[in-house]
Amino acid sequence: MGKWTRRGFITAGVIGGGALVVGVALRPGNRNDKLRAYVEGPDEVLVNTWLKIDSANRVTVIVPHSEMGQGAQTVLAQMLADELDAKWEDVTFIEAPAQDEYANYALGYGYLFGGMQVPEILVGTLTGVTLQASKAMHMQITGGSMSIRTTGEYGMRVAGAAAREMLLEAASEAWQVPLEQLRTDQGQIFKSDGSIAAPYSDFAAAAGAKAPPYSPKLKEVSQYRLMGKNIPRRDLPAKVDGSAMFGIDVSVPGMKVATLKAAPVFGARVNSFDASSALTLVGVERVVALDDAVAVVADSYWNAKKGLDAVDIRWTQHENSGLNQSTIFEQFESAIDAALGSSEVEPEVNVGDVNAALAQASGVIDVTYRAPYLAHACMEPMNATASVVGDTCEVWVGSQNPLGAKHAVAEALGIPAENIIIHNYLMGGGFGRRSFYDTIVQAVKISQQVGSPVKLVWSREEDMQHDFYRPAFSSRFQAHVDSKGQPVAWRNLFVNKGEPHEAPHIPYAIPNVWIGSVEKQMPIPTGPWRSVDHSQHAFFTESMIDELAHAAGQDPLQFRRDLLQDKPRHLAIINRLEILVNDNHHQIAMFDNYQNH
Repeated sequence: MGKWTRRGFITAGVIGGGALVVGVALRPGNRNDKLRAYVEGPDEVLVNTWLKIDSANRVTVIVPHSEMGQGAQTVLAQMLADELDAKWEDVTFIEAPAQDEYANYALGYGYLFGGMQVPEILVGTLTGVTLQASKAMHMQITGGSMSIRTTGEYGMRVAGAAAREMLLEAASEAWQVPLEQLRTDQGQIFKSDGSIAAPYSDFAAAAGAKAPPYSPKLKEVSQYRLMGKNIPRRDLPAKVDGSAMFGIDVSVPGMKVATLKAAPVFGARVNSFDASSALTLVGVERVVALDDAVAVVADSYWNAKKGLDAVDIRWTQHENSGLNQSTIFEQFESAIDAALGSSEVEPEVNVGDVNAALAQASGVIDVTYRAPYLAHACMEPMNATASVVGDTCEVWVGSQNPLGAKHAVAEALGIPAENIIIHNYLMGGGFGRRSFYDTIVQAVKISQQVGSPVKLVWSREEDMQHDFYRPAFSSRFQAHVDSKGQPVAWRNLFVNKGEPHEAPHIPYAIPNVWIGSVEKQMPIPTGPWRSVDHSQHAFFTESMIDELAHAAGQDPLQFRRDLLQDKPRHLAIINRLEILVNDNHHQIAMFDNYQNH
């Protein structure tokens, strides 16, 4: 997903748009003519970017996020349907196509301006800015736990409410009835006295010709009928009965199956290989060399795997060959030691005077924590199916950013992006891993060489050895507890500041706090992993708090409570967790007592 910044996001939009445009000129207006070809089917009308209605009054929500087990597609449709006043039984959804015009501007809008009080006159212009930025960045990303709080809030809800207002306007014009005398309910429009009623479908075409309002009136919480309600996820029945289609389930006519082995050292390349033994095995058809990998193409995965084991591959020597986990941590901690106390390190938190507090301390608790590289280990191995024919390409895959994948394929093959079709499928786990395109690019390059459709499936070993890992960390703490058991100093220096930047910050009331980082990058690919840097820093921080509580001779829970008196939300979590833990212990005790009797 990269490290987004608001300045960079807007700049991308300006560059992608070709010029800096201000005012209403940047407002997107009614974009239906650009979008219809991608999503409209027979007997359907695109009302606005994110929804269409057919003649039977069925509503289809166009969701710009992928499904990898989090249930986002159902919830996003639920949010739109509620604002639309649609009948849930008549609502279905599709995933937005991987087209530039379907770049997810709502995610960008929420990221940039979410929570801000934006003047209504500027909303349209800012929507245009984020649309241009999203198109320039090829953004349909699903990640960062942002689907509901950005796309849901600033895309789906707005689209639903806007469509409702557009439908009411169309009905008002058709019936020659003032707007204030009309109401909506369950996918229909009524005159307030009940004398006239008609389904949304009667007015869909007229509504779709209107420019959508940028700031429609959204429902209050008390008016919700679907949002916040326990509605079954639409993806679950197919997963339970086995009919759900994941990327690895794809089968297309004439398809071969491939698996590969990449260089065991990051940065190394294929020097040479001997495929003679592999080509004698049953089912093996081709052996293909990529820059840093060798792939075997066969009639089944098992035969491809056996063939790959028989290939004698020689890799180029590389300076990273001697790198291992121990030397990585040694380099991290040498960098920390060299920077400790240096005036050249700019702290991101600097409260009080840590140096003075530690200098006066009778004893300093000095601890270094480590966290290793971690692979995503998705349940579904990495895979992609590709068919390259001349200057056209089709890809079947589960991707967290299908639009980004489309442009990555275009760059890899040197063909126009409009010649590429991405079919996106359910994912058996993503967690950030499927926001990268390495497997997809490998699949299209193999298909290009073989001249037929190829499904590339990584082995589990390959998946573990060639991930975009959660970064390894070393984090050193120096802290002091006074004679009264009160923490008075906290210094934390760690390697490689990541995202979010506030992950190492602490909520605890300690008078002298210094937190900073030093850069020491490694030649190992890293990427987003669930909760990103919180998954390391939360462990480091809370372990260090336990150290201080132990040094103070205090109960760790009460020690935290005392330091969170000015943080009511944090304190409420601590208190709630204690209740849950005690309740759990009580249930275990009752179960043990039942077993004993």
